[in-house]
Order: sequence, then C-alpha cells, then structure tokens
Amino acid sequence: MQVQIDKKYIWFPVQMGAGREKVSIFLAGEDPVKLFEFDLPVVSERVDFYSALCVEDYLGETLSISVDFPVEGIGSLAFFDVEPIAEAGCRPMLHFAAQSGWINDPNGLFSRDGIFHMYFQYNPYDTKWGNMHWGHAVSTDLIRWKQEKTVLFPDENGTVFSGSALLDKENRTGHGWNTILFFYTAAGGTNEWSRSRKFIQKMAYSTDGGMTLCKDPDFQIGSIERENRDPKVFYHEKTHAFIMVLFLGGNDFGIFRSESLDKWEMTQRLTLKGGWECPDLFELPVEGTDQTCWIFRTADGFYFTGVFDGFRFNSTREFQRAFIGSVPYAAQTFSGVSGRVLSVSWLRISPEGKTFSGIMSVPCVLSLVRTENGLKMRNSLPLELISRRSGRARIRISEAGRHNAACIADQPYEIHVSFCTGTLGSACLYFGSHTLFINFEKNLIITEKQEILFERGCALDIDLLVDYDVIELRAQQDTLYYVYENKNQNLSGAIDLDMEFPGEADISVYDIK
Repeated sequence: MQVQIDKKYIWFPVQMGAGREKVSIFLAGEDPVKLFEFDLPVVSERVDFYSALCVEDYLGETLSISVDFPVEGIGSLAFFDVEPIAEAGCRPMLHFAAQSGWINDPNGLFSRDGIFHMYFQYNPYDTKWGNMHWGHAVSTDLIRWKQEKTVLFPDENGTVFSGSALLDKENRTGHGWNTILFFYTAAGGTNEWSRSRKFIQKMAYSTDGGMTLCKDPDFQIGSIERENRDPKVFYHEKTHAFIMVLFLGGNDFGIFRSESLDKWEMTQRLTLKGGWECPDLFELPVEGTDQTCWIFRTADGFYFTGVFDGFRFNSTREFQRAFIGSVPYAAQTFSGVSGRVLSVSWLRISPEGKTFSGIMSVPCVLSLVRTENGLKMRNSLPLELISRRSGRARIRISEAGRHNAACIADQPYEIHVSFCTGTLGSACLYFGSHTLFINFEKNLIITEKQEILFERGCALDIDLLVDYDVIELRAQQDTLYYVYENKNQNLSGAIDLDMEFPGEADISVYDIK
C-alpha cells in the first residue's frame, strides 16, 4: 500500500489483545528506506482505540506501508492533522497514564526551566508489552501531566529500552552548550529489523529543551553481557567525572566512569543479592543531621546503603525494601533538581476494559531517617501535592465506636490518620468500598490483600492517597510505602473510623484539587 502524505498523523486501529502482525513503513523510491517497524494487533472484530503515528516530517512524500497480513486486517486506516482524543470515563487524575497503550519504566527524568520531563517505555499499539518506544510527558507541578509526541522509535539497532538524562553544560559531546543528553539501551534482537544484533548502549540528544530527540549515530557502548541494559548516568562532582550504572545480568551490575562522555571504563562489577535491572545510584540526606549516604537501588525496590567514591560502591548492609508488595517498579530519580531528590515509579496496574495499561506513581521526595533498625528510606509526598490539599474535615476521636469523618464526592482525596503512642486493641477505617484494619497488639496494618508490619513503641500515622485505579498508602513517617489497585471507579462515599481501643486518634480528610 502506497500513500502520499498530506496529513501529520496516520491513525492505526487497535483491537486490544488481538494477534499481532508486523507493519513496516518505507520512504518510497528506487531504493526504499525503512522508517518504522512495529507489531500491530490485527483488527477482526472491533476497534478499541486508534494509535497515531506522527509523519509530519514526510509531508509531501510517498510512504509504502507493508503488512504481514491481508490488507483488510489493518481496518479503518485514517489520516488526520490531529491526534486521537483519549477515551472518556474515569482516568487517574493525580497519577499519569498514557492516553492509550501500554507504559512501563520511567526514563530520562529531568527538570529544567520550571518544567519536569518524564519519558517512559511505551507501546502505542496495544495495552500489552512490546514495540518499546520512548513516550514523553511534561508537567510544571508534578501532578498535572501533558502527554507530548513520542520521541524515540525502534530502528535497525532494536527497540528502545530504558535509560536516563542529564545536562551537557560544557558541550562535551559537541552537540551544543546545555544540550540534554539521553542514554538508552538499543535492544538488539527484540524486533525483526534488528534480528542479529545485541543489546548495546546508545545516546540521543535534544537542543530544544527535550521536545525532540536526535539519535547520535557515533555514540555506542558495545555489548558486555547478553542483555546488559538500563543505563543511569549522572555527574559526580567530587571526582569530576560522569558515572554510568548498568545492569549486566543476574544480580550483577557495572559502574562505568568517563571524563569526556566518549570513552568509558568499567571501574567495578558488583553483585547485589536480589537486585535486578534498572539500577539507580544517588546520594540522600539523613534527616536531622548534616550527613548523607549513598543509595544503590534496583527495579524491584531493593536498596543498599553504602559509600561511593566515584569509582566503587561499597554496601554497608544487606538490602532493604523501598516499598511493600510488587506494584511499584523501576523507580528512577530526576536529574536537574536541586535541594531534594525526586523519584517516580511505574505502577503495574492494568485497569480492566480500559484503553491504557500502566500508571506512574505520584513523584516521591526521598530521604533517609535514622531508626532503631538503622537508616530507612522515606517516600514522602511532594510539596506540590500537599499544597493542593483543600481541607474537608478534621476530627479528634477519644472514645470507642464508629465515627463518621467525612463524605467524599467523586474526586481524588487524601486521608491522614494519627494514633497516639500506647494505643491498644484495634481500629477499622472504612473509605468508599475499601477497609483498612489496624491491629495494635500484632503491629499490623491490614488491607484487602496485604499485611504491613509497623514498629512498636511509637505513634502510628497512616496516609492514604485515593485516585481512580490506584491507592498509595504511607505509614510510620513514610518509611512504609504500599500501593494497590482501586477497582472502585466511583470515589464517592463515606469515610468512617471504627475504634475498638482505649486511646486517641486524629483524622483529617482532604480534597486534592
């Protein structure tokens, strides 16, 4: 099929979960040039959504669309100057979700000129993993995100796996002063186009503030292990060098060092028991002190405290868990943020029947707090969200029985409950269709699917952030962090606290606007 391009977008119809076949798009001519390749679910029964491919750069050109199935199976292919509008209905309001398609790991997080940029693993053509691109969203307040054009596409080197971003202040790469650099894995062998290639590390750059990314054809770090991937790069001020941490395979990771961004030396290969892919290495403040500690964190939320000298990371204790359960994954910290460390996780939630899959967490502020059991990481809500609280109700409870705290309209909200030190017995918090049970005798917070053990001998605080599709729970100074699915698409309802204990509790309920 050949088409002359006179519109900015080609709309491809998608039937979620249908069998996939390959689509290749060429710039037509005597010697056709392949531009795009992806797997598309073959439409046979219905069109669930349209995925738009931007072809603005080829206006006036003729493109050849080749499909590995009868052309009728491509369905109602369409051409427009605008992208499809996201489906109507209940969508997360405080958590980023793509307009349609699958998202996973956050990539290339950075902040510049008051704008936060979040890139992410993206399959525009289905609500299941595959066709890895880099999607892009921007925000000025960390809460309201606007999805922008897809910035990195699969090519002859493979699909585009995870990576990171940093600012090239001194033009070390020759692409211009203050150019933004993006390091990513070209996953060879993950598409037909790259069948015989290996996983390598590549670089792209942006000279327009991160809106457009250009692949650097000259930058490459060759394959070390079969699926080495997920480069996180930052500048280490004390030793004046760029550092890259890379997943190698199994529980092995590599630390690389470069003073010029073109030649890299592996200064350490380390094994972190339990650690797996998407490494991040960063320094955190210890609250209440002038001390800091280095953290090596992996995708599953395992984190290791230790010392980093610009060459080697030495862990000072076994891993701890940054979160409870398996919903958050592949968290990454932002570059370009001063005064605090911000992080976003992919939330592995796939709402049934919706045209998007995967949600991002609300960005967390990371810090360390010293406890009787050593240093623990806090995952706290950012000031940008706290400032959007609108007080709905606050009551103090000092007697047993069921107490109504508030009734909520159909919108996101936050509940904060504090129990005084020495509280005995149990309590039950009811919100919407959910129940949270607290057993003070066994030191347990119990949700529908998870038991969370809290420390004895201090006051207990619990914070619940309730959005469409997702609930974030924080407790005990944000050192306990658990995320679970909210399948109740109507957020309206009463918030009650049933007290069965001697003691006191404060409960505050906020609308989040």
